[in-house]
Amino acid sequence: KEDAALVIESEPFAKAQENLIDTIWEDAVQFEVAEARFSKGRIHDPLRLTIGEGSFLDSLVGALGVDDLPEHDSPFDPEAFLAAGKEVNQARQELTKGRLSNLKILGIDLTRMLRQVGNRVGHELAFSLRSIENHVEFLDEMMDWWEFAGLGRLEYGIDPVFHVQVGLDHPPSDDPDVLPMWELDDGIIEGALMTRFPKDGNVNVRRFDGTGNPDDLWRYHIIMNNEEQPAEPSA
Repeated sequence: KEDAALVIESEPFAKAQENLIDTIWEDAVQFEVAEARFSKGRIHDPLRLTIGEGSFLDSLVGALGVDDLPEHDSPFDPEAFLAAGKEVNQARQELTKGRLSNLKILGIDLTRMLRQVGNRVGHELAFSLRSIENHVEFLDEMMDWWEFAGLGRLEYGIDPVFHVQVGLDHPPSDDPDVLPMWELDDGIIEGALMTRFPKDGNVNVRRFDGTGNPDDLWRYHIIMNNEEQPAEPSA
């Protein structure tokens, strides 16, 4: 008996399948990334950074000193055109002087970016320590690595609850042209703890400001969900 087949052509169905494949392909993991994770115990996934928020066009317009955006055709005025061009060029030259504060003017948030990088480092650190089942031993290893890297000092505390106290060798600065590396340093601790104790687990991690001293800048409260959580201290 010969086989029989029924072929149905549907352009909408074919398009839907194409879109589905495109969506799945975008989220696919590269072979090199999967190999590093499963054979080497390392995370090599691409890191996607949020560099800022809001309108970057508005940020650039403000940085260049341009008052208005064109909304309709207007008569050409040579004198106004040359004057505006001169002002924009001067503002553009100021932006090329290499100050970090200029990035903020353009809408690029280095504070957020470096904390994201720190979170990723902490995530990878927690992943490398995943075989340690005891939470205290995990914290000891994490703290030893962080201090060995020369980032600062970490201490345990129990008042008002069990917490990790963060002190930095290079504390935050108010200078807008200083690279905010403290965000990366503290972000490592945050990323490691959030990876070890995810939000849907039985341990809750909350970050609070410390006393402000270099050895007590922030505190990470580590609380079992059945424990009473203290009120957040006032800033």
